[in-house]
Amino acid sequence: MLKKIIFPLLFLCFSITLCASAINTSNYKTFIGKKVKFAETIPDKQYYKIGRKKLSTKKYKGKISLLSNIELDKKGNIIVFLTTSFEKNKEKTIKIKTKSKEVVLQNISILPPPRPKQTASSKAYNSSHRKSDSYSGYQNDKRPTFSGFVFVILFIAFIVIWLKSLIKDRTLVAEVTNTDRGEKSERNLILKLRHAGFSPEEIFHDLYIPLGNNHFSQIDLVLVSDVGLIVFEIKDYSGWLFGNETQRQWTQVLNYGREKHRFYNPIMQNAQHIRHLKSYLGQNIPSFSVIVFYGNCELKILVLCHRTHILRQNVMLCGL
Repeated sequence: MLKKIIFPLLFLCFSITLCASAINTSNYKTFIGKKVKFAETIPDKQYYKIGRKKLSTKKYKGKISLLSNIELDKKGNIIVFLTTSFEKNKEKTIKIKTKSKEVVLQNISILPPPRPKQTASSKAYNSSHRKSDSYSGYQNDKRPTFSGFVFVILFIAFIVIWLKSLIKDRTLVAEVTNTDRGEKSERNLILKLRHAGFSPEEIFHDLYIPLGNNHFSQIDLVLVSDVGLIVFEIKDYSGWLFGNETQRQWTQVLNYGREKHRFYNPIMQNAQHIRHLKSYLGQNIPSFSVIVFYGNCELKILVLCHRTHILRQNVMLCGL
């Protein structure tokens, strides 16, 4: 599976490098005044293109033109002004509306800026400087290329390690449940339990307990442990959460108190799940209720029951 991912990724990186010279609304000013050259030969059934605008292949063949100006219209689309000469001492400026916020030049190359002319003294200095560095086996102007190559290698290595970790995590979750089943927070908790050393046979995800009359009780997660059944109810909330174990409705406070929402007490909800599970199993197995809160929330919760525990992602509020 890693081989199937790494090659498309390398191709994507290569494609990004090729498209780095694309003109867009953030860098268009840097292209103003640059010269471009139309290719001498291009494949059959292809054209010179600026964005979606096709230009005659015969007319522009091998010509050098100037990006005299680049503007944005009222909709933010790019307008390119191309100044070129078809006859001696005659210039013509063409206005090209691209109807796009990003423009790629096809079969047209952007010429590098001309090197500044060196004086006799600077030539002599450069010559002596190269001779003094000749023993090292490379010239100073090659160092950025080497460092860029090292950066690319390190970046690819980082991507490979990250992909391996991602594939490993997906495999750990897939051994318990489908990777697209349930909420992301539920799969995140499964992954934490797998990393903690629990086997797939000890974790049951997204259980439906039949109650009769086509009714079911849905349980987010059940962990079979040496001390009994640990039944998880997973919630994803933000803001301040107020309540205690005896209140039927808890309160979510958002926007510095300007918004308030009620939701069913998850302690009562999970206690009902445990009763349904025990009734279905027909055994009085020791069980513990664990409520796990994900999201950017702050809990203002009072819990006294020793068999009920409240967790907030990685922060344990009541020890198991």
